Formats: sequence, structure tokens, C-alpha cells
Amino acid sequence: MAVTVRLPQLLAQRAGSQVVALPESDSLATLGDVLTQLCLGHPELRSHLYDEDGQVDIHYLLFINGQHVSSEDMARTPVEEGAQVDILMPLAGGYIQSLGEGDET
Repeated sequence: MAVTVRLPQLLAQRAGSQVVALPESDSLATLGDVLTQLCLGHPELRSHLYDEDGQVDIHYLLFINGQHVSSEDMARTPVEEGAQVDILMPLAGGYIQSLGEGDET
């Protein structure tokens, strides 16, 4: 099964590409399998993608064909042939107040 993995910039810099195509393989049955194969092909990703307990780092969100998959469910979530896996880093921000004319700081 051929699977395409799209990486956030931090991981793409280490993998050398923002998109990694994993070749057809029976070993890509679940999202966990896909991430394992990704790290086998790009070992430098493992220390960034996983935490010290071997779980996907909390700074990443996983999607298959646009559907969010929790890291707890990745080992049992099937990946279909031709699927697109996205690994995203969510952005967090604070409150920004716009000051207009007459507003005090």
C-alpha cells in the first residue's frame, strides 16, 4: 500500500522533504506502522516525533485523509492504500487587543 506522509517544517528539515512517499508494503496496515516505517527511512525523525516514553510527542497532531487520529488510537487505526497522513504542529497563541483611536494602553 502506498502512503503519502506530509510533514511540518521542523520534521521536513530533518527528512529533507515536506512530503515522504512510503512504498507499497503489507507492513503499513495501521497509522502506527506508517510512523514506524517513516522513522526507519528517516531515523533522525524519531527523537523529534516521539517522547522519551515512546509516545508521539504532544506537540504533534495526526490525521489520515483529513480525519484526526489520537496518538492513543494510532496502533489500531487502519490506513488504506493511497492514504495521505498529515503530521501537524498546532499553533497556540495569546490574546491580542487592538488599540484604536482614543483607547488607552
